[in-house]
Amino acid sequence: MAVPRIAIIGGGPAGLTVARILQLHGLHATIYEYEKSAESRSQGGSLDLHADSGMLAMIAAGLEEQFNAKARPEGDQVRILDKNKQVLLDIKPDHTEKGVELKPEIDRSQLREILLESLKEGTIQWGRKLVKVESANGADSGTHTLVFEDGVREEVDLVIGADGAWSKVRPLVSDKTPAYAGITFLDCVIENADDRFPKLAALAGHGLCLTLAPERALIAQRNSGGKICVYVVATVEEGWAKKEFAEAARGGPESIRRLMLSFLEGWNPELLDFIHHCDDDPIWARPIYALPVDHSWKNKRGVTLVGDAAHVMSPFAGEGVNIAMLDALQLAKAIAEAWKANPSVASLYDAIPAFEQTMFERAKQACSFSANNQTLALNERAPHDFLKVMAAMAAGQGPPQ
Repeated sequence: MAVPRIAIIGGGPAGLTVARILQLHGLHATIYEYEKSAESRSQGGSLDLHADSGMLAMIAAGLEEQFNAKARPEGDQVRILDKNKQVLLDIKPDHTEKGVELKPEIDRSQLREILLESLKEGTIQWGRKLVKVESANGADSGTHTLVFEDGVREEVDLVIGADGAWSKVRPLVSDKTPAYAGITFLDCVIENADDRFPKLAALAGHGLCLTLAPERALIAQRNSGGKICVYVVATVEEGWAKKEFAEAARGGPESIRRLMLSFLEGWNPELLDFIHHCDDDPIWARPIYALPVDHSWKNKRGVTLVGDAAHVMSPFAGEGVNIAMLDALQLAKAIAEAWKANPSVASLYDAIPAFEQTMFERAKQACSFSANNQTLALNERAPHDFLKVMAAMAAGQGPPQ
């Protein structure tokens, strides 16, 4: 029996989850990751896994115990303020109450570490930067050749693009590219905040603290170890990060702080302390991009996408990693079941269209919700429209349909 040559491009949560679940079903996939190592760059802040998506994937991956050991149930707090520091909503779910969903927080780096440690040795190849993917043995054969920056070419039976917003795999199935969402995040951190700045730590709370105003926001997000990730959200033109931010960066950390504070003029001074007291490094600008809400494609034999490669969205729904991991679970399950029923590469190809259609429907809802939330959070009535959405969700009514 020939073993299917499955390639996963990208070692983020989606790609790692696919590989892990396939291994549990006796199938091997190789992950090709362009980063040199797991420590090459920051993995970002914190996230919560939802019971019906991200946690389902962790359970299917046999990693619930490892997740619970590092997760922070108290991190499920959401606090919404106005620019005067008035607390408008403070959601602290009582997880002892029947019917209250547990959505524990975990650092992105910790989630990735759990998934990486679960994989068999040699599963992931670091420092493998994909340049393009070419059809091999005819356009409809399903086999493809991976072309890497170092000139190495590898032929595979199935390519799974889990390589994020700027996917090198996506062009095989879609001509769509992410469009600028109209906002840029300015990211910084405060390490050891509980000891250094206890008043700020108390203001941030245990989870997510959102201060919203028209066209701008200040977000403080708890991470493990007393770390707080801080984000200034600015409604600016697409090239702003390469121009105004880059110019400020040449002047050093204080110059960048002045630029960040310029978006928060007239705000309560205690809120501004999140910027005054942030660490000098790292501080960076992160333009936000999103694919069309209804992004889909006609199935192409031997290729599929998961996660941000398929449906990157703005971060205003808390769904990105969750539905990426649900994509991964459902794809791995479809592949494993197809192989068990008929151990042939053709059977794998036949299993993918149904998976993609389910993913398209789910992603459309999440992307629409995220785009709408971004509008409500930053419109001229901010924070009041977004407040209504969050209050409804806290009351168990769910997001607006």
